[in-house]
Amino acid sequence: MAIVRWLMVLAVALLAVWAWWPRLVHSKEVAHAHGAAQLYVCPMHPQIVADQPGKCPICQMDLVRFERKNQPEEVDPDTPKGTQPLQLTLDRVQAIGVRTAVALSQPVSPTLAVTGLVQASETGRSEVHVRAPSFVEKVLVEETGVFVHKGEALALIYSPEIIAMQGEVLAAGQWSDKTARAAVKQRLALYGLTDGEMDALFREGRPRRLLTLRAPQDGVVATRAAVPGGYAMPDVALYTLQDLSTLWLEVAIPQAQLPQLRPGLVAMAQWEGLAQAVPAVLDRVLPQIDAERRTGRVRFLLQSPPKTLLPGAWLQVALPTEPAHDAILVPRDAVIDTGHEQYVFRVADGGWYLPTKVEVGALYGEQLEIRTGLSAGDKVVATGGFLIDAESRVQASVRALSESTTPARGGQP
Repeated sequence: MAIVRWLMVLAVALLAVWAWWPRLVHSKEVAHAHGAAQLYVCPMHPQIVADQPGKCPICQMDLVRFERKNQPEEVDPDTPKGTQPLQLTLDRVQAIGVRTAVALSQPVSPTLAVTGLVQASETGRSEVHVRAPSFVEKVLVEETGVFVHKGEALALIYSPEIIAMQGEVLAAGQWSDKTARAAVKQRLALYGLTDGEMDALFREGRPRRLLTLRAPQDGVVATRAAVPGGYAMPDVALYTLQDLSTLWLEVAIPQAQLPQLRPGLVAMAQWEGLAQAVPAVLDRVLPQIDAERRTGRVRFLLQSPPKTLLPGAWLQVALPTEPAHDAILVPRDAVIDTGHEQYVFRVADGGWYLPTKVEVGALYGEQLEIRTGLSAGDKVVATGGFLIDAESRVQASVRALSESTTPARGGQP
C-alpha cells in the first residue's frame, strides 16, 4: 500500500510539471527580451505591469501603454524617492490642466500668529470707600457698566462721626488763622471733604449734614455695593471703577520663541470687529511657564484702544520672529509634501518636468518660502502637480520593474 501511495504522489507531481512547463518556458523568453518588449501598466496601481493589453486585477481598469521614450537614460540621484523626470506634450499638459508659476524673490517679514485675551489693566482699577462709618442717604449712580468722569458724584452719605468733627472745628474758631486754617483743612481732607465743601463749611458756619462720594478717576463702574439706607464701613468698597483707556493683552507663546521677545516690541492685533489692526506694545514676559502646554505668558499694552474693544475679547496677534529679508516665494500648492520630503516640479526646456527637492520656510498668505532648491526666475508647476506627480511615480515604478523583474503575462482579458 505504501508503494501505491508514493506512485500516486509521483504521478501528481509529473502532471503539475507538465501543465506549468509551457508557462515557465514563456516566462524565461519574456525575461530574456523584456528590455525590448512593450509594457502595459495600470494608471492607479503602478505595481501591476504586463506585456500585453488587459485589465488590472485590482481595480479592473484598462492597462495603458507605457512609453519608454519618455524615460531618461539616467536619473539624478537627488531626485525625490519614487519619482523621475517626466516629459509631456503640449496637448497632454492642456488636458491635465497644468498651470505654472515663476519663483519670485520678494521682501518678507516672518511672523508668529497667536491668539491673545484682552484684559482690564490692574493699574486702572480704583475703589470708593467712606472715611468713617456712614449711612447711604442717596445713590446717584445706580448701575454698573456706566461710564463716570473723575469728580462725578456717586452717592450722598450721612456720617455722625464726620458731623461731630465739623462741629468741633467750628466751635474752636481756629480756622481764622491761616496756619490753623491749613491744619484744619488737612484734618477735614482726611475725612474726604473737598476744598469746595470745606469752603462752604467755613462760610456757612454750620456742619454739613450730607457729604458727597465722588469718582476718583474716569472709568466704568465695575461693581456697586451702595444701596439707599445702607450702612457703610470704611473696609467695604461702595464702588469699583475700571479705566478702559489702557488694556492688557495676554498671549501664550511657545517656550522656544520667548527668548526672541523683548519689551518694547510692537505687534499688530486684529479682530473681526475691528476696522483696522491695533498696535500692541510688549510690556513684559511673565516669569512663569505652563509645564503641560510648554508656553509662557506675554503681556502687551493696548494704548487708546477703540471703544468697541472690551475685556474678554480674543485678538489675533502677528509677532515678528525674524528681521525682514528677501525670500524665494512660490504658490503653496506647488509644493508636494510626502511627510518625509518636500519637492516641486520644475519646468525645463523640451517639455520636461523635473522633480526637485526643496527646503520650505514660513507661509505668507498663499505663498510659501523656499529656502533651498530653487532660484528666482525658476518656473514650477502651480496647479495640477498631483497629476504630474502620479504620472512620474507610475513611470518610475515601471522603469524599476522593467529593469529588475519580469512583467506578468498580460492582465485580465
